[in-house]
Parts: sequence; C-alpha cells; structure tokens
Amino acid sequence: MKVHESARVSYHYHCKMESQSRRYHRNAHCRDKPVLHEIFLTLEELSRGCTKRMKIAAKVFNDDFRIIRTDEKIITMDVPAGSKDGTKIVVPSAGDVKPGIIPGDVIFVIRERQHPCFTRDDENNLIYKVEISLREALTGCNINIPMLNGEFLTLSTQDVVCHGARKRISGKGMPRGGGNLGDLLVEFSVSFPVELNETQKESINSILPD
Repeated sequence: MKVHESARVSYHYHCKMESQSRRYHRNAHCRDKPVLHEIFLTLEELSRGCTKRMKIAAKVFNDDFRIIRTDEKIITMDVPAGSKDGTKIVVPSAGDVKPGIIPGDVIFVIRERQHPCFTRDDENNLIYKVEISLREALTGCNINIPMLNGEFLTLSTQDVVCHGARKRISGKGMPRGGGNLGDLLVEFSVSFPVELNETQKESINSILPD
C-alpha cells in the first residue's frame, strides 16, 4: 500500500489540545498505536484528485488516565490524482493525548467505490467492457464511451472483432504521476444469436468461406 505523508493536511482545533499535548510529550517514551479511518471515493474523484475535510475526535487523558475532554479536529486533505485503493494518508501524532505517551498517527485509508462502467488495473489503465452483436463484430460499429471527465469518446471498429479482443487507446486512463496517464482498454464481448432459421443459415453459408 502506498503511503502519502506529503499531502497537505491542516488542523482546526476546537480546544487547547496542542499545549496539552506538548506538556505530556516532554517525558514521553513510547508512541500510541495508530488510528485508522477509511475514506470511500469514486473513480471520478480519484482520477482528478480531490480535497476532503474529515472530522475526527481525540480524547485527552489526565495523569490518572481518565478522560477529561474530547477534542474535535477538522482535517483537510489533498488526495493526489491517480491515488489507488489502499493508499494511506498519514496525519502524524493526531491521536489521543495520554500522559507519557506520544499520540499515535491518524491514518486515512483510501477505498475505491465500485464504478458502473470502469475498472482499473495495477498500472492505472482503465478497462471498459462492451457487448456488441455478431453483426457489429463482423461489419463494424461505433461505440460511445462515457469518460470520467463527463465527455464521450467514440471508438469506431472497421475490422472483424473477436470475442474477448481488446483495443488500447493511449493516454485515456488514470494519472500515473509525473504528468503521465494510463491507457484505456476496451474489451469486447460478442453476443451470438440464440438460434437461426434455415433461410438465415443458408444466407450465412453463402457469404462466409469454409
């Protein structure tokens, strides 16, 4: 899983947690365990990158390890374009404040929501599956693909398309970093007729070679 520690993260404290934390940290010798939160994002959000504001609560303990208050924090995070499912964004030492213990990190784990049209592979290529008829597979067709940016891309086929064939369109996938983009892979599924009458069979036999 990729970890982003450089993402912009800002805090808005509702209480005086920062000074309390510094006082407890002076003699701290161990770190508390991290706190995990999941963020569910659409493929569109992950494609263009987005900013999310998340509210978390951190408990503040006194020297007897009793909770004296709960501080709320609003954390603003920049999610980089092209981030993958499982990417971690780390907010250092933003967990509970306990005497003699360094607060644990708060870690946000990105989860990708299922998309109705696309999936993506490990190289940030987008995969689009389309079903066409046998006639379209043999004679050609136009396919309008709804892209993540709201536009449509038209793919025209001229040659015979086999079932399971893939067409690669360069630079139409997810961001890879460094200004590079993955590809769009269009995967064809050919739908065959359930039955043919005798006239149709004779027509096909007269057209198609042995």
